[in-house]
Amino acid sequence: MLIGEPYLAYVDEDLMDDRRACKRAVMHWNQAHSDSRPTSDEEKGRLFQCILDPSRRTEPNHQYRDYASPQARPGSIGSRVIIDNPFTCDYGYNIHIGDDTYIGANCTIEDPCDIFIGSRVQIGKNVTLCGSIANEDSFPRKGSQATLTGGAIIIEDEVIIGNGTIIHAHRVIGKGASVRAGSVVTRVSFAEIVNFRCEFFANNISTNRTSHPTPSQPETHAESSAPCRDLIARSDSSATRENSQLSLISAVLRAAAAAKTILLVIGSLR
Repeated sequence: MLIGEPYLAYVDEDLMDDRRACKRAVMHWNQAHSDSRPTSDEEKGRLFQCILDPSRRTEPNHQYRDYASPQARPGSIGSRVIIDNPFTCDYGYNIHIGDDTYIGANCTIEDPCDIFIGSRVQIGKNVTLCGSIANEDSFPRKGSQATLTGGAIIIEDEVIIGNGTIIHAHRVIGKGASVRAGSVVTRVSFAEIVNFRCEFFANNISTNRTSHPTPSQPETHAESSAPCRDLIARSDSSATRENSQLSLISAVLRAAAAAKTILLVIGSLR
């Protein structure tokens, strides 16, 4: 799951245990914001650390498994981060948040693979980060017995994400970008994932791990079939400029091929 291979989300006992334990940690953090249960900011911070790091959880029925895999590591959070409740995530240990970031209420994060949120990021209310992907082409479809795959999501520094945005797996939102409210992020940008991951860990996370998960390959199509096709403007991305040039060349070639076909048809009619 961590490296983007197919996994049985609703069959594998370890994964179901991880989600149940994370759900309890999330519930404790959300309850700490209740008016009937006054809780200090320090305690709220500790409870959120329990969401990101399973080894910090103290429930008597929770047994933390220290995986030997180098891909397994706890999540992380920077300083001066503000997260409004309620908040929801699946595993917690794949979420990494930089400094001075704000996350609005009702944020939902599906995190079978790495979710990187940079520093000085502002995320609005009701935002969903969909890190898991169902295999839509499989027949017969198996419902709860079907496999899923995960993909990394990267939100670089100084990004603003509007209310109600949906971000799918294998998406990169570049530094300084703004996403309009209600958008469905459809751009695929795989080339920058590894470089940003290395820079993120070097600048924001103190860890003695030397190996990090490698995200799975992106979907083959450049855009989803969703009706909303708001693409993210990237002011500092040479990859985007190259992709635009390639798209233009491809469009010209397609137009030339179509013109040639029309001429052949006209010639045959004569």
